[in-house]
Amino acid sequence: MNLTFKDATDTEIGEILSQSKAAFDQYSQTPLVQRAELLRLIAAGLAENKNDLVAMAHRETNLEKERLHTELQRTSFQLTSYADACENGNWLDVRIETP
Repeated sequence: MNLTFKDATDTEIGEILSQSKAAFDQYSQTPLVQRAELLRLIAAGLAENKNDLVAMAHRETNLEKERLHTELQRTSFQLTSYADACENGNWLDVRIETP
């Protein structure tokens, strides 16, 4: 497969940055349970497409497929761990101190 890429224009980059900011603003307002669900969906999507993703990454980077599989598993684990943290809220470090 021979891919060609063109440089983005300043206008295209500005539009993408604006869209990214809007997505972040929307995401930051979503409940933690919904964020966890999204992270798990991303991890599941990586798992479903692992062979295609590893093959593409191998072609683009020439890294060994075994290493790429390991990196994909690590990323999926991290996403799932972050989802767990969203659900339990420990990362918020909320404390209620009683006398």
